[in-house]
Order: sequence, then C-alpha cells, then structure tokens
Amino acid sequence: AASVDALVPEAPRTAAAFAQALTVVRADLPERLLKVLHDVEEVLRLSSEVEEALRSQTHPASVGAVADLRAQVGGLVTAGLVTTVGAHRLGDVARYLQAALVRLEKLPRDAARDSALLAGVVEVTAEWSRLPTGPKREQVRWMLEELRVSLFAPSVKAKGPISIQRIYKFLDF
Repeated sequence: AASVDALVPEAPRTAAAFAQALTVVRADLPERLLKVLHDVEEVLRLSSEVEEALRSQTHPASVGAVADLRAQVGGLVTAGLVTTVGAHRLGDVARYLQAALVRLEKLPRDAARDSALLAGVVEVTAEWSRLPTGPKREQVRWMLEELRVSLFAPSVKAKGPISIQRIYKFLDF
C-alpha cells in the first residue's frame, strides 16, 4: 500500500485519471516495492543496532539519554511502520536511527553535553505534545527528529536548518 501511495499520491477522481494511475502502478510497482523493502530492511537493521547499543549503556550519567533514545526508537519503529510513516519517510527514519547510533557512540565521553542538549529537546517536545492531532503536529514531530540529528549527531546531517527557536517560531505561526 505504501508503494502504491508513493506512486499515486492522490486518489484519482476520474476514470481517465484512474487509468493513468493504473498504468503508472503497473509499470513502476515492482521497482518501488523493492525500494520500500530495502528501506524497511535498513530501518530494522539499524533499529536492532540501536537496541543492542542501548543495552550496553550502563553508566549512571547515561540514564536520561538512554530513556530518551528508547522513547525515540519506540516512536519511530512501530507495528505498521511503513503504513504509519509512508514509503517517502523510510529513508529519514533510517537516518534518525543512524543519528541515534552516533549519539550512543559519543555518550560515554560526552554525557554532560548530551544531558544539557536533551533539556532543550524535552522542553520543546512537551510543547509539541500539547498540540492537537493534525498536520501541524505531524510536521513538528518530524522537525523534532531533525532537531535530534542536528544536536546529537551533526555528522549525519539534518535536512535543512533546524533549531529549537525555529520550532518555537513554527509553533507560534
């Protein structure tokens, strides 16, 4: 379903549009489906690596970061992952998990910095949690994921400029 949605983002409203969409799906579905399966495989592999790395974090200074990362991964890798996030976001989810691995790698030597950065993320996440369900809430959710990349694993590269201030500005829009 996610593969078809990626190929036909809007439901056809006429018979001609349906016929055109059907032609596109018939021609491109096998390739798109393989891409989605590859992306899902990458997400599951990275998720497993993150879970393994989380289990090895035992230092008391890492407790807050570990809890945060468990919640983050739990929110990203869910039952119905492909349907929930869509085929177009699977690459982003893999990037967020890669950033989590980088964060975990840096954590033992930089727990104090991680904790200070996490305080800002927790604050803006609390604001996000008060938003009503809808497109704005969904957009801020992904902005928060990009913020985590930017703050905790800048080498992974966020999609575009992001900061706590930018999120607050968007929330005030």
